[in-house]
Amino acid sequence: MLYRRHIFFSVFGTALCTIGAFLLLFLAGNAFRDLLGLLAGGRVGITLLLRTLWTFLPFAFAYALPLGAVLAVLATIGRMAADGEILALEAAGVSRWQIAVPIFALACLGCLLSLSVTLFAAPRALYGYRRQLQEFVLREPQRFLRSGQFVREFPGRIFYAGGGDEKMLTDLHIWDLGPDGEPVALLRAARGEFLPPSPGAVLRILLRNGSLESIGGSDRSTLHFEEFALNFTEEQSLSGGQSLQKGIRHMNLFELIAARGSPASEESGPEQRRRSRMAVNFTIQQNLAMAFSIIPLSLIAFHLAARLRRRETALNGLLAIFLCLTYHFISVALSWLRDVPAIRPDFLIWVPNGVLLFLSAGLFFRR
Repeated sequence: MLYRRHIFFSVFGTALCTIGAFLLLFLAGNAFRDLLGLLAGGRVGITLLLRTLWTFLPFAFAYALPLGAVLAVLATIGRMAADGEILALEAAGVSRWQIAVPIFALACLGCLLSLSVTLFAAPRALYGYRRQLQEFVLREPQRFLRSGQFVREFPGRIFYAGGGDEKMLTDLHIWDLGPDGEPVALLRAARGEFLPPSPGAVLRILLRNGSLESIGGSDRSTLHFEEFALNFTEEQSLSGGQSLQKGIRHMNLFELIAARGSPASEESGPEQRRRSRMAVNFTIQQNLAMAFSIIPLSLIAFHLAARLRRRETALNGLLAIFLCLTYHFISVALSWLRDVPAIRPDFLIWVPNGVLLFLSAGLFFRR
C-alpha cells in the first residue's frame, strides 16, 4: 500500500542521515580520544590517522546503527503524527499494527545488518584498531615517551618518567604487565638514556642506578643494578606479545564458539574454568542481544512518537539517546554479573529486550 511505502522510505532515508551523524560522533568520541593527542604532538601523520579511523569504522557502526534507527523512527513518525497523518490513517480504518509494519520490516533489516557487524566486522575492527595503535608506537617509540605522564601505548608495559627529553629520561618507572593486565614487576631507574636501535630491537634504553622489583604473587624480591640495557623487540609486541593476543572482545562468532568448546587449562580450577566458559557464553549472547535490540527499541520509539506528536529534532534526538543509553546502561550492569555463573547472566542479558517487546505489544493491544 502507498502509506506503507511512504513510511518505509521516509524512515529509511532519515535513518541513513542519523546513522551517519552518530557514526561521526562515535568516531570523534572514541578514536579521536586516542589519536588527536598523538596528531597534535606530531607523533602521527594525518594519513595514518585517517587510515586508523577507517579501521575503527565497523566497531563504531555497531553502536551508531541502533541509535540512528531509533532517532529515525522518532523523527519520521513524530512529524507524521504532528501533521495529522497518523490520525488520518486511523480514521480511515488503518490500525496501529498496520502502520507499524514498515517500521518492523526496517527494524528486522537493521537487525540482520547489525548481526553481521556485531558478530564479525566489529571485533575484527577493534582488534585491527588496537594493532595499528601499537604499530604507531613501534615505528618511532621515542616520540611516545614523554615526561610527567603514563604511557600505555607500549604492549605489555606502562612507562612513566618524572622528567627528561628525547635523549634521556629521569625518575623512570616501567611496569611489566601479566596476562590479566595486572602489574607483575616494577623496574625503576634514576636515569634512562636512549640508545640507537639495533636489528630486532625497536627501543633500547640504558638504565642507570635502579632496581627490579617483583610485585606479583606472594614471592617478592628486589634486584639492584648500576646499569641495565632494556631492549624492546618487535617480536615481543607483535608476534608473541600477550597484549595482541585476541581477547574475548576481539573474537568473532566462530572464534568464540571455538573458544567455548576448547579444553580449559589444566592449571585452572573447576570454578575458574566455569567462569571462563560463562564469559564466552555471555559475550556471544550480549552480541546477539545488542543486534536484536533494534527491533524492540524501534517499536517503543514508534509508540512514543505517535503519542507525543512532536517534530522537534532536538527533542527526538534527546529521547533517542535516553532510550539507547538506558538500554546500554542496563546491559553494562548485567555484564558485571558474568563472573557469577550460578545466576546465568548469559540469559539475563536478554531481559531488557524481553521487557521492551512486552511493553510495545501491550501498547498495541491497548490501542
